[in-house]
Amino acid sequence: MTEGRPPALSVLIVDDDPTFAELLVERFALLAELAAIPPTQCRHAPNLAAAERAIHEARPHLILLDHHLPDGTGAHWATQHRDHHIVGMSNDDGAHAPFIAAGVHSYGKSEIDDVTLRDSTSFYCSP
Repeated sequence: MTEGRPPALSVLIVDDDPTFAELLVERFALLAELAAIPPTQCRHAPNLAAAERAIHEARPHLILLDHHLPDGTGAHWATQHRDHHIVGMSNDDGAHAPFIAAGVHSYGKSEIDDVTLRDSTSFYCSP
């Protein structure tokens, strides 16, 4: 750990769109550069099976979870992982209720903004 800097925040992005996942990685990097959040180490899982492996290999601090994935729904998967800090995301207006029922910590449209990213990490930003 660098003197005066918090440890890196581990983020798992579960989304079947690699371009969108890369955009989120870049936004996390920019927010960390601006000191709005701690440095991040992002990992991408394109489906729920890969997400399952990823959470067992390295327990992420935060999971950004898409709803419609090739091997199931994010909301269903979230019900089995309530001990993780999960932010549900989808462009589907019908995904809000299933994500909330699944117990996710937050929910937003896939056009997730910097304030939502910052607020989602705020728990890990406290000194």
